[in-house]
Amino acid sequence: MYRVEFKEHFDILKAKLVAFKELPGKYDAQLEEYLKWSAHVSQIYREDIADYMCNELLTILQQYYSVLNPALRLSMVTSLRIMRGKDVVAPSVVLPVLLKLFRCDDKTLRRFLHSVIISDLKKLNKNAKVVNINRRL
Repeated sequence: MYRVEFKEHFDILKAKLVAFKELPGKYDAQLEEYLKWSAHVSQIYREDIADYMCNELLTILQQYYSVLNPALRLSMVTSLRIMRGKDVVAPSVVLPVLLKLFRCDDKTLRRFLHSVIISDLKKLNKNAKVVNINRRL
């Protein structure tokens, strides 16, 4: 993807997120697609996407987790998981928010969160224990 096309799509995503914050309970299929797109290209355009998307998604999930549409909430968590898998986002930033999401009344989300958190902790502690992250959690 060329840089100009990326900038156009990224600007659309930013506008969608601003509009989404006004009505966080509303489902937006196009926003869901843009979230997945941004997660998949986050490693290529790390300097443009990483900080903005991580901060926006974590802020939205922390503030509006109880009123978000379940499908959109799951796609936000999936986007964070993809960015975490590409090592774009630090585990010490993502894991506390994912643990907070266990308060939701969404059983499929809790199952998904459980598998994501366990697999991430296993991967982190595979070669040597990461004491500072383990203590924080």
